[in-house]
Amino acid sequence: MELRHFLQRIDISKLTHLQSLTALTAAGEEFQISHYEEIWKEFSGTVVNAYGVNETTVYNIVNSFESGAPFKNTLGQILSNTKKFVVNDRLQLLPRGAIGDLCLAGDCLARSYLNKPEITNQRFVANPFQTKEENRDGKFTHIYKTGDLVRYSADGELEYLGRNDFQVKILGLRIELGEIESVLVSYPIVKQCAIIAKYKEKLHHSKQAKYLIGYYVLAGMTVLESELNPFCTSIFLTIWFQQDFFALMASYP
Repeated sequence: MELRHFLQRIDISKLTHLQSLTALTAAGEEFQISHYEEIWKEFSGTVVNAYGVNETTVYNIVNSFESGAPFKNTLGQILSNTKKFVVNDRLQLLPRGAIGDLCLAGDCLARSYLNKPEITNQRFVANPFQTKEENRDGKFTHIYKTGDLVRYSADGELEYLGRNDFQVKILGLRIELGEIESVLVSYPIVKQCAIIAKYKEKLHHSKQAKYLIGYYVLAGMTVLESELNPFCTSIFLTIWFQQDFFALMASYP
């Protein structure tokens, strides 16, 4: 579930009646100032922004905001038995201000993707920063390439900037746009396609605010949207799609 959707569904004012509730943890998507302001309207406890991915056991970096603290777009402090690295595409450490891929290492790492050796080898790689002591003890042997773009600010804080690929989140679920494109282009008369995530302007805070739309070019034939919809939704969750999901184009610009 997207955080904005969750905040819309609960009555924040009722949190003040829960005397034992002293902290709220937000995780699963980018923590924005709008989320922060919505929570602070009624809640006076600690708000924790928790960053992490499933491959590193849910979350690994936390930023705690005490009551009245100003919002900061930073990830916070790394948890114990975990290390973070900001690297370029050659796995070289980057200085402050340089944008790079966030990699994580530690006891939190999964071993692999089940029955997916190719993507496992791409994401779970040998740790080039492992010390001699860590090598001797068998610790921090691999790093996980999260695909999240970050940079260190001038004061050493880690800032989240987005993704380095075409992965998006809808209702808190990861969606690889390239996977959907590969399915759509496999349809016999679809020549080219591109899948894009968009927002419905007037429904920005609703359950269906973000949706997918597919642009496609045909190989000299015609096809009805009523044919393409069942073809895609038989493979992917129908909740991602709208009635106006497909848009036919004569060619790509």
